[in-house]
Amino acid sequence: MFCQEMLELIACIAGGLGVRLIFCTQYPVSKTMPRDVKQNSDAKMCFRIQNKYASAVVLGEENGHAAELPDIRGRCMLVQGPNLLEMQVPYISDKTMNDLLVDYMKGARKDVTPDEAETGENTIEFIPIGDA
Repeated sequence: MFCQEMLELIACIAGGLGVRLIFCTQYPVSKTMPRDVKQNSDAKMCFRIQNKYASAVVLGEENGHAAELPDIRGRCMLVQGPNLLEMQVPYISDKTMNDLLVDYMKGARKDVTPDEAETGENTIEFIPIGDA
């Protein structure tokens, strides 16, 4: 609950400061997508989704269009202000993404072995900054 409250606060304040928030969920219902986050979003993007209700939660009332998108990877609906657009975004395959991440991990951390980078072990490290 604390994280959701902080996310809502960030969405409310950050938009006016020019900070853009990317909110992603695999289960788009009103409980997982807080109203304050949605209302403070300049744009909403939704890929092909299971039903019109979930599409309307993301895109807004009467916008069940994401449930009717063709089964084309990277196809999505975008709502920005009053505009509703069907878009095609670049698609990167899992293999390509894995290859790019392995290359990144080899360059970013010299202590990561190719096997660790390949399996995803030790790929995320949180480093505290200051006395937070």
